[in-house]
Amino acid sequence: MIAEIALAATLLRDHLFSLRLPPDVTATRHIVGFETDAYRIRDAAGNALLDIVVGGGVWDIKGSHTLCLHGHIVRIKSDANGFVLVGGNSGFPDAVSIAYAGKDHMHLGYARSIAMTLRMNAGSACHS
Repeated sequence: MIAEIALAATLLRDHLFSLRLPPDVTATRHIVGFETDAYRIRDAAGNALLDIVVGGGVWDIKGSHTLCLHGHIVRIKSDANGFVLVGGNSGFPDAVSIAYAGKDHMHLGYARSIAMTLRMNAGSACHS
């Protein structure tokens, strides 16, 4: 099942997270499995910005570092070519992964700024 989400409001919400989206982007939701959903975030020109996986299909990423983001612990791995951000408890239904989906560096900063608005509703709490 695929659903296009019209984003008059600028908040993408799921039971595990919320993500603030600029008004010029769209989100497409795919149901991957019983415990796993996926979203593709695109800009107004149709360029892929982010891939989001929610649920049991999310796992830890090697070489990541821990960050306190809006009151919850997340793990992030990034370099000049992209990034992956993981929140919640990896491998369990309360995990969220956000990865850069672009094919070049042009939209990396924009995509990263969107990803850093992640607010988790699950996982370990922290104080920033």
